[in-house]
Amino acid sequence: MKIALLAFILIVISACSASERGTSEDTDSSAKTSELKKLESSCNSGNGKDCDQLVTLLESEQNSESSTKIISLLNKACEIGYLASCTHLGEIYSTARIVDEDFTKAAELYEKACTAGEWNACTLLAHLHYVGQGVDEDHKKSAALLQQACTHDDGAACNLLGAQYLSGDGVQQSNDKALELFKQACNLKNDIGCQSLSKLQTKLHR
Repeated sequence: MKIALLAFILIVISACSASERGTSEDTDSSAKTSELKKLESSCNSGNGKDCDQLVTLLESEQNSESSTKIISLLNKACEIGYLASCTHLGEIYSTARIVDEDFTKAAELYEKACTAGEWNACTLLAHLHYVGQGVDEDHKKSAALLQQACTHDDGAACNLLGAQYLSGDGVQQSNDKALELFKQACNLKNDIGCQSLSKLQTKLHR
């Protein structure tokens, strides 16, 4: 009798647990749908930031319909003037996410954002100039863009510019300048910059 009662209790507990999971999943799905509708309405009203946030939610779906919508939304946000979306779209084109790889298109988007003061875009554009993807290979241009972004506290730009000074690519070689830039990158919480700084300090015995 006790065994039968225990078995019954376990079945009830299991059923309740499954019911709670189902309710939780339904609630999560409902909340996501509500959030999507809210962001879509705001985006349609001309809020570029919400267009970009809507894209972030859609990127997890990974299907052709959402992919087409993502490109459309980012284009819209970029045209509205939300520069982060121009950079976001450029990264999609340069990494072959969702669409075919197109470095020329990526460079155009980075250029637009960089010119308007999106410093991360300047860093990404500098990389394309350094390796010659979508634009002419130009290490001097790369250094100039990195200097611009580093001046505005982009840690990744400071680290990359330091690497160019270390190797003398597009700038006059200078260990001291490289060291200074690696320190700046590290102070800006750029982990690779800290690693670069440590390696150069060891090499220079400083």
